Amino acid sequence: MKNIVSEIVEKEHFDSFVFYQKESDPIKHLKSVSEKVPDKDGIYFVFAKKSNETKEHLLFQFQNEELELFYFGIAGGTTKSGKTGKQKLKGRINNVVGSPSVKRAIYW
Repeated sequence: MKNIVSEIVEKEHFDSFVFYQKESDPIKHLKSVSEKVPDKDGIYFVFAKKSNETKEHLLFQFQNEELELFYFGIAGGTTKSGKTGKQKLKGRINNVVGSPSVKRAIYW
């Protein structure tokens, strides 16, 4: 897994944004910082500051900082059975996760 993520991050062109969960309104903040995320199919990765318990296979270097792969997901696309995903990147990033549903800005 680490090799695959490293290859994507190192070789592919990607856009990024910084999200601070401790903002007074994290849901509004996430919508604001992800404003330029394209409404298309794609893969998204969420990296966070390294914790004391981070496993080696989840650590990645970005701009001289060691970060932990915290979450990843897929938006849109087509399954093997032909079902098309309705939510694209922007919608997926600002959606909910889990059961009961929790806004991603809170979950992250």
